[in-house]
Amino acid sequence: MNNSGGYEKGSSHGNHAPCRGRDRAPLFDGTTVYNVLDYCGAYMDGQLVGACYSAAAAGCTCVDGLIVDEAFRNRRVATSLLSHVTEQAKGSLVFLHADAQDTPKDLYEKLGFTVADRLYEYLCTDLSKYSDC
Repeated sequence: MNNSGGYEKGSSHGNHAPCRGRDRAPLFDGTTVYNVLDYCGAYMDGQLVGACYSAAAAGCTCVDGLIVDEAFRNRRVATSLLSHVTEQAKGSLVFLHADAQDTPKDLYEKLGFTVADRLYEYLCTDLSKYSDC
């Protein structure tokens, strides 16, 4: 968006800069798993103000890491990013990871997302059990 409230030149939802990245995760057996992630950034007046990433496989697209600079919230940045990602998903099932305390959960509902499941996360701080791998 520009200072007048309109969107800057770019996609129909503002000035997005999608790019592809590749994250890799080594497994315990020495093989490596690659996840191809699509990163999307939203810019206002040349400044990166929001971003998210998505991964697509087997007819599903997962959106994660949605973040908007606090100074630019309530200016349709998150809506713009989610709209861009869902348009790029081209008919696949789109889901997003969100914490129960996530600030934009009302936005997600407004955009048509519904709670499908709850995820439990576990943390292991003692990795000594895995030293033989």
